[in-house]
Amino acid sequence: MQLLQYFLFFIGCFRLFCSFKFLINPVSIFSYAYPNVKKEVFLGLFSRIAFLWFFTTGSMTIACSQDIENKTLFFLTWMTFVYGLGHHIVEYLYFRTTEIKNNLVQFSLAFPLIIIMGSIMISW
Repeated sequence: MQLLQYFLFFIGCFRLFCSFKFLINPVSIFSYAYPNVKKEVFLGLFSRIAFLWFFTTGSMTIACSQDIENKTLFFLTWMTFVYGLGHHIVEYLYFRTTEIKNNLVQFSLAFPLIIIMGSIMISW
């Protein structure tokens, strides 16, 4: 359980870093995640929404790593990983706005956490 706490803390810090990166440099979202979309589509509003999403989920993940026995917070953190992974899968399979190589970090970090956190919730 302590290893999961450290890993959640790392993921939360990574999300917070990404949130400020998207706020400071909105073009980074365009260049990394959406190479198939025209640059004119990305406005400042999109980068602010991405900032809010990453900042909120990063803060929630860090809070969950500090209080891992809080079942409500644990479930909400798990749902952020499920929603994030589902979002990237839909963008890849349905909208075709991203490539699989640009989502490898999301897939490799979210999928194991979904399985591990889900198995912990089942055992409660």
